Amino acid sequence: LKPSEMVFIRHNFRDNILVLDDKTSYGYHQNYDAVITNRKDVWLGQGTADCGTVIISDSKNSFVALVHCS
Repeated sequence: LKPSEMVFIRHNFRDNILVLDDKTSYGYHQNYDAVITNRKDVWLGQGTADCGTVIISDSKNSFVALVHCS
């Protein structure tokens, strides 16, 4: 895991979803409650406090998502 290959989202209790494509930069992204991607060259992370994180994946369609749940 290299920090330079990570995308980290910070929630805002809304329905904003970061669709991570090949034009999206690595690093910290504010005000998203979910991130979804089919990229294989990136690590996903999100901040939580007393809320949970749901991880969704589909190997057939080759995607993964993190969803902030309150």
